[in-house]
Formats: sequence, C-alpha cells, structure tokens
Amino acid sequence: MRVSEELQRRAAELGVSVNYWDWHGNQVTVPDKTLSAIVGALEAAPSPTAGLTPPDAAAVVPSARSWGFTVQLYSLRSRESWGHGDLRDLADFAAWSARELGAGFVLINPLHAAEPVPPVSTSPYLPMSRHWVSPLYLRIEDIPEYKELSYPERTRLAELSRPLRDASRKSALIDRDAVWSAKREALELIRKVPLSDTRHASLDKFRARHGQSLADWAAWCALAEVHGPDYRTWPAHLREPHSARTAAERTSAQRSSSTCRARKPTRRSKPPCRLLWTRFCRKPSASTLPTSISSLTPIPSACATAWTGFWNRCRCPRTCVTCTRRLFHGSKSWRA
Repeated sequence: MRVSEELQRRAAELGVSVNYWDWHGNQVTVPDKTLSAIVGALEAAPSPTAGLTPPDAAAVVPSARSWGFTVQLYSLRSRESWGHGDLRDLADFAAWSARELGAGFVLINPLHAAEPVPPVSTSPYLPMSRHWVSPLYLRIEDIPEYKELSYPERTRLAELSRPLRDASRKSALIDRDAVWSAKREALELIRKVPLSDTRHASLDKFRARHGQSLADWAAWCALAEVHGPDYRTWPAHLREPHSARTAAERTSAQRSSSTCRARKPTRRSKPPCRLLWTRFCRKPSASTLPTSISSLTPIPSACATAWTGFWNRCRCPRTCVTCTRRLFHGSKSWRA
C-alpha cells in the first residue's frame, strides 16, 4: 500500500512515521485513512504553550559499553513487597546487580498509571495515562509520613500487607486488584498525617510545576472513581472537560482535598494531587544508585488523558503511529 505524496509530506513535517514493523517482523504501511486522521488531529492542535521546561529527570548516558538486566518490575517481588514489585525492590536489585555482578543498567517496563479503582488492567502497556506514575509501585513503608502513624494504624497496615507478602512466595499470578485495594487503604491512612513544612513546600512546588496538566489528571481520577474509567459511560455533562458542570465538580474536589486531612476520608475526598506527588517523590533517582535505571517509556499520547487535552500539549519531537493509533481506536480514550 502506498501513501499519497502530499499526505506523506504532511506526516513528515509532524514527525509521524508512515510505517511500522509488526510482531511477525513485516513492515506495514499505515492506511491513508488512519494516517489522514492522525495528521489532521495534530494539525488542528493548538500551538504549544510557551515557556515549557523539559522534564527534570533524564536517563544517564553510559560512558562505555555495558550489560544489564531487563526486568518486569511488577514481577520483581521481595519478602517485603506487597505482592507486587515496587521501587524499593528496583533500587535493591539495581544496587545488588551492580555490586555483585558488575551490571551497568536495569531496563524496566513502563510504570504508567492504571485505573484509580479496581479492576486494574494487567498490562503495563495499556495504561490510563502515559504521563503519570502508577501507585502500585510504591513501597508504603518508604513514605516519610509512615513513621508518624500510630501503633493501631501500623498494625492495620501489617494486616493488609501480610496476605500479599505471603502470595509473593507462591507461584500464583499477581492479584493487582488486591494489591491496589490494600495500598489504597494504606495511603488513605497515611494522608491523614499532617505534612511537615518541608514536605508541604515540596507538595506546593510539585503542584506549581505541573500546573493544569496535574489538575486535569487529578480531575479525571476523581471522576473515574465514581463513574468508571470509560468516559463514554459518564453523565453527558461530564464528558466535556471544560464544561461548567465539570468545572463545578473540579471545584468541589479541590475543596474536599484542602479539608480532607481534618475529617474522615470519603471516596470523593481523596486528594489526587497529593497521591500523585507521593508517587513522584518515591521514584529512585539514577544518580543515587550504582547503576543507571532505564524505563521503556512510550510517547505520552492517548488513553484517558486525551480528554484533558494533554495530547494537544505533547512535546515529543517524534510521534509514533503505533502509539498514536490508540487515540482513534482505543476503547479507553477520553477524547477532547
């Protein structure tokens, strides 16, 4: 199949590839209809916001040829992880493999965010967002506020983690729903702990740095908790992210987030921004480990964040058709 020269030129200007390799190893040319839809959507997107700064994290460039491990982090379970590999397991494995074996890097699966409530998707390659991080990879005990919990609260967390840790010693499949339900309850307990001045300043800085993108994703999480992850099943007035009714829901969620630490948590009162901040704060820095950590990080594109307009703010220098196709064919897209 040939792509028209004019369409190919427009695609090239946008950095969109017109072909890809399938799993059989065959080169496939994207149909004109699909390519035209992608190019049209990108050409209609507003200009990028001025003053955008690049991410504050980058992979370490190796100075010499090296070898390392490829790891599906969720399966890298230790005796202390809650039935699901986490960032502490990754840090320990990276340090051990470098110190004992001389490994130079660890390549891991994407850590992108899944559904905010069960059922949780089993594949890390079909997330709700490719921009935000999944809380499934948090080690609960590593969150600074954990040490401020009362004895009964720590006892409750031990009860939550015990069956998950026992499951890690068995050959059964990972139960992501059970893991997230337990970690979610644990995080609800931890978020009631008042933040120190330093931690509060860190949260404020995080919210300022990510701005509207963070607010949009947090709004989607709050709505998805109530109405489910597929926006097409939501009440009609919530399907448009910039409608007056949606704005009212956002305001309500923000008010709940600012006061939730003073009252009993409810399903609607969980502050998504603080949870997102907690996830980012627990990501291990490559500079602090004896090996460099790489992550297979696809282009931030469609899925739920398409509803928030994140697609229009994507700064990737090259857009891959295989990732972009989900914007038009993915059943989980929250499209603007």
